[in-house]
Amino acid sequence: MNVDFATILQWLKSLLSLFLTIITTFFGFFLGGKKTYAPLEPDKLIMSGVIISDTHISQNESDRTQTLLTGLKDMNNSEAAFSFLCVTGDLTDTGSASDHDKFFSTLRSNSKAADHVIALGNHDYWKEAESFGAFKKGYAELAGRNLSKPYYSVSINGYYFIVIGTEKGLQNEAYLSNEQLDWVDAQLESITSVSSKPVFMICHQPLNGTNRVDEAWAPGKLGAQSDRLKSIIRKYTDHGSTVILASGHLHSGFGYTKPTHENGLYYLDLPSYGKTPSRGNVRETGCGLVVEIYNDKIVCRARNFASGKFYESYNYNIPVETQEKALIPAA
Repeated sequence: MNVDFATILQWLKSLLSLFLTIITTFFGFFLGGKKTYAPLEPDKLIMSGVIISDTHISQNESDRTQTLLTGLKDMNNSEAAFSFLCVTGDLTDTGSASDHDKFFSTLRSNSKAADHVIALGNHDYWKEAESFGAFKKGYAELAGRNLSKPYYSVSINGYYFIVIGTEKGLQNEAYLSNEQLDWVDAQLESITSVSSKPVFMICHQPLNGTNRVDEAWAPGKLGAQSDRLKSIIRKYTDHGSTVILASGHLHSGFGYTKPTHENGLYYLDLPSYGKTPSRGNVRETGCGLVVEIYNDKIVCRARNFASGKFYESYNYNIPVETQEKALIPAA
């Protein structure tokens, strides 16, 4: 009896392939839709979203794009669909049109957040006209907003996001024109006159003297316009308004700083998402914050979206209704 072992081997391979397809389909059908995490208080949740920073997407660094893709899949798997995804700058590594296109196309194809709030970082403006042109194009295609300036505001479910952006391609710091600073003042006046809700302010660089910037990396501060920007914000927070200023740029991991505050002005220091953090207790790529908004507090939950892990010891609650606004460690 002649046995054609090549035919038998091919038949076995086909059978194994069919078996694996059936198993994958079976588990995908029953488990693929299972959500992996949920809000802390789902019955009281007003809305939730994600804030990350420093993705540093580059045509030459495919691992950063993969980390972003993995994280987006995790964000999409939240039991409560996210109302926003915010990135606080350094979306790209070089500011080139190709890097911007890669960043925005990755979000367009994979993010299921209802809205997107994207700020320019210093890396994103290094090529100035080319950089801002690519940013405007990418953001219009992603969020449907046509920007004329590198700063803008967005209202999402009644909560305002004021986005600040550099207007010059400086190496590390930002440049904010008087026109932009006057605009920030007018925005805060307009918003706080009709709403008592907290205002989110997004700026890539931290204000001078905050987030341990001088100790971590002295050139990483906002720069010459920091004092005026802070004085504008304090006009409102010293009289009962709450502003949450989220920034990145320093590439610190969880545990290096805590959210700190001056009356109603709170500072959030976002870890580096795409590059390994330089300091802190958690030096992992893929990290950021899940932000859950309730009537009496905003909960900032530290998560590694790439590995699907919460770091509860770095969670913080920001109270939003009391006159005495103090930072409360989350339970």
